[in-house]
Amino acid sequence: MKRDTAREAAEALLDAGLSLPLLRLRLPWMRPRTIRIVMRRPFLGDIIRLAKERRALGVTYAQMARFTPDEAADFLAEHGHRLARMVARTVCRGLVSGPLLRPLLAWIILHGMPREYLLEAQSKFIALLFEVRDFQNIIASVESLDPLRPVSSREKTTNRS
Repeated sequence: MKRDTAREAAEALLDAGLSLPLLRLRLPWMRPRTIRIVMRRPFLGDIIRLAKERRALGVTYAQMARFTPDEAADFLAEHGHRLARMVARTVCRGLVSGPLLRPLLAWIILHGMPREYLLEAQSKFIALLFEVRDFQNIIASVESLDPLRPVSSREKTTNRS
C-alpha cells in the first residue's frame, strides 16, 4: 500500500486527528463497545516536550519502520511508559485536562490499549509532527514570491510629469 504522505501531513497539520481504540468493554446485556481516543496536534509547548521525549527514544522513524516483531516487542518493553506519555500528551492538550488527566490517561493507555496500536500511533502521528520535508518545496516556492516585486508580464509604467 502506497502512503499518501502529503495527505497524512496535511491532516496532522489541520488538526484532523487520529482515532485510536482505547478499551473494549463487554457487558452482558449490551453488545461490545469500544472506547476511542483522538490524538490531535498539540500546542507548541507540548510539541517541544514531545520532541525531547522522541529524542530520548534513541531511534528514528526509518529505524522503527524496519522493526521486526521481536524488535518491536523489545522496544515497547523498554520505552512503553514514554510512548504512553507521548500519546497522552496529544490527547489531553488543555490547560486543565493536561496536568490533571494526562497521567491517568497514560496509565490507561499503557495497561488497556493493545500494544500494536501504541507503536503505530507513535510511528504514524508523532512522526508527522516532525517530518516536514514534503513541504519544503512549497515553502521554497512561497519564499520566492515577493509581493513588492512587479509582475514581469506587465509593462513598465513611466512617471509622466
